[in-house]
Amino acid sequence: MPQQHTHHSLIHVLLLWTTILSIIQIVSIVVFFKVERCSQCQNCSAVAREHKMPFHENNNTSSPPEFLLAKGKMANFESKGVHPNKTIEWKEDDSSSGLISSGYVLNILKDGYYFLSLRVTLECNGKKSTGQELDQISVKNLDKDILQGWFDAQTCSTGVLSKVERLAARSTLMVTITSNKSTNDSGSLTHLSVIYMDNP
Repeated sequence: MPQQHTHHSLIHVLLLWTTILSIIQIVSIVVFFKVERCSQCQNCSAVAREHKMPFHENNNTSSPPEFLLAKGKMANFESKGVHPNKTIEWKEDDSSSGLISSGYVLNILKDGYYFLSLRVTLECNGKKSTGQELDQISVKNLDKDILQGWFDAQTCSTGVLSKVERLAARSTLMVTITSNKSTNDSGSLTHLSVIYMDNP
């Protein structure tokens, strides 16, 4: 009998001890995560304060702040027809961006990264191609193909072909096709768009 009473007492002590340890663990975990969250918030606010500092001092408050990131420019070109050597002539549709000169040979004026987006549509005059001959298109940089594609037999269009390329100033771009058909020079169907980012 006394042994059974002792046995029950030990069980009560162990239960009490387990309960106390569980409470201590829960409190420790809560405190740990609260302290961790506070330290992250302080780091975030410190980082935010660093990012709020101006990258470039500008006394003229009317102009937007400039960032230390590379500046971008855009240019859009429309087709002016195909040269007898199968090269497409391009003309910038707005005032000159100073990135690429217009013509059959497009001269690169600035070093940097160029995102080229090209779509060319041919005049099929309602005739669908048999699909046996596939007209090709290529964009060459100094006689090296940097972008190639084919005209779809049903739509007479390349769809959108695009690529990012690092180009040096004084290099050239030429867009050539293998087809004898003329281009549909509507700006919505045939166009070359360029997004330029300076070398960082």
